[in-house]
Amino acid sequence: MPGILFVCTGNTCRSSMAAAIAAKLAKERGLDVTISSAGLAAREGDPATPEAVQALAEMGLDLSSHRARQLTAATVRDADLILTMTAEHRERILRDYPEARGKTYTLKEYVQGPEDPAMARRRLKLAGEIAAREQEFAAAHRQELEELSREAGDGALSQEKKTRWQQLEAELTISLKPLLEELARIQAGAGRDIADPFGQPLEVYRATARELERLIGQALRKFSQEKK
Repeated sequence: MPGILFVCTGNTCRSSMAAAIAAKLAKERGLDVTISSAGLAAREGDPATPEAVQALAEMGLDLSSHRARQLTAATVRDADLILTMTAEHRERILRDYPEARGKTYTLKEYVQGPEDPAMARRRLKLAGEIAAREQEFAAAHRQELEELSREAGDGALSQEKKTRWQQLEAELTISLKPLLEELARIQAGAGRDIADPFGQPLEVYRATARELERLIGQALRKFSQEKK
């Protein structure tokens, strides 16, 4: 049986709602497809957020039994189609699981088509520059960072050391700010991301659920046609 996997960050908001909505729509349309979800940084067993549960309850869906799960090589392998909530999620999957190329898209990309090639190249270049700067920073401060991390793990981090750690984090953030801001502008302009409602009011979750329902309806139609 073909399978669709929805992926976000924590698997407690967007991807969990997407999977529940997709399962409902697939059943209504008589589609023989397995629907699942996972997170790139999920804490195994976490429930869906109360707002996600409420937003879907208003749509007649019960998300109360959902429990988060971490994305694994097995879940990637078993999926016929992987739909992510953001371009960043997609790129992380393709970096960690190159074999997923050709079946991994953002939800909007799958429905609306790929982004402009020039913007895609610039986005990938920015992502590479950000990763390179992070690596350079870690290498330049390796000894100090290792010492701070070790002392933090032992619970022996003094206030002076805490302040120094915060200074290093601030220094890295400042150096990355222009690149991150440009990347955010490109991603927003490309319109390929589903905004994260985590920490937002219930109305934001309702809007996210409505957006997901519209896009997933189109995605299921396309998927079923491709599988014929």
